[in-house]
Amino acid sequence: DFTQHPIIVAYAAEHNLELERYELRLPQTLVLYFQNKPLAYTIQLDSGELYGVSESGTSELLTASATNSDVLLKGAFNLSPELHTFLQAFVARDKTPLLTTTLIAKPDFVELKSTDGVRIFLPYTNSKMKIEQLQQILQSPAVTELDEPLREIDLRFDLPLLRTQQ
Repeated sequence: DFTQHPIIVAYAAEHNLELERYELRLPQTLVLYFQNKPLAYTIQLDSGELYGVSESGTSELLTASATNSDVLLKGAFNLSPELHTFLQAFVARDKTPLLTTTLIAKPDFVELKSTDGVRIFLPYTNSKMKIEQLQQILQSPAVTELDEPLREIDLRFDLPLLRTQQ
């Protein structure tokens, strides 16, 4: 199958494209039609630049007309495979108004805040499970009925760590 030729596959991956169809024109012409792959998520940097990131992890600077971003990343970061996997899970989560979309990327974890100011630490490993666990904690009646307001939720460990104001 020539559509899986390494040159075609590499070109499509590098430019975030997928082969839509092809035509063979005799005697020696092959015409390939590509289309853009949808973006997995968008990132806005501190500087205001907006990047689209594909499923494969390639990023491209978006035009000024694209104004909505899925995530606002603060500080210096490297879009590592671990961070990419985390961001895919974060964007795909059940949308809850309890979380902001401003993230601070650290080498091994992400820091974010809930809408009521609770600092949250999430590791890159097991990101989907940790995000689901966070949503359960935030929606738990036991958390809302605490005597002291929550200050931090740390999910970098096996069991969640909840810190109150004291």
